[in-house]
Amino acid sequence: MEHSNQEKYRAMQEIKGVLVRHRIDLEQVFYSYIRGTAYLSGKIKKDSREVLTLSVLMVIVDEIKRLRNVNYVDYSDLLNLNELERRRAKR
Repeated sequence: MEHSNQEKYRAMQEIKGVLVRHRIDLEQVFYSYIRGTAYLSGKIKKDSREVLTLSVLMVIVDEIKRLRNVNYVDYSDLLNLNELERRRAKR
């Protein structure tokens, strides 16, 4: 059990690090880690005036997937995922 808690803590810190590097507003996005899966929910957006694109979201997801002990990233509960997809379709 102790190893599992350490793994979860480490994964959560690494996920947060990816989000911070991409200047994601941590007050609006929620993240968690359970048994190899990283979950993103809430609203994902930059903490600056810079607009987040679907391409940038995919880069973030790929970086999280490369973290130790992360096998899958579930971002289907992001509240603005449809908005990002629509914005990309308009291009």
